[in-house]
Amino acid sequence: MWVDAYNTINICNNVLEALTIVNADDRAQVEGEARWIRAMAYFQLVRFYGQAYQSGGNNSQLGVPLVLRATRQIDDASFVPRSTVEACYTQILEDITQAKTLLPEENGVRANRWRY
Repeated sequence: MWVDAYNTINICNNVLEALTIVNADDRAQVEGEARWIRAMAYFQLVRFYGQAYQSGGNNSQLGVPLVLRATRQIDDASFVPRSTVEACYTQILEDITQAKTLLPEENGVRANRWRY
């Protein structure tokens, strides 16, 4: 699950960094779908590998590494330390909130404004 999730996150990061080459009419939907997928991947990762979320706590316990830029080669910068559970959920909420504003109301079987 770990490797597959981070491969998916890296694909999303590549898409988000290349939005300028996407047709302007499709750009919002593509960004929304990439953010939605990245949020879901991080949600599963932090729930499975992170320490438990504590309601009302500061949630400074360890979550998972947040990689928000595309990885095109492995070097020292590729080894990102684990972020806090709070930082992970903050990123998830940021991505999902932005996705909701970008996705259409209907999108077939793919993510849409109401299926998030």
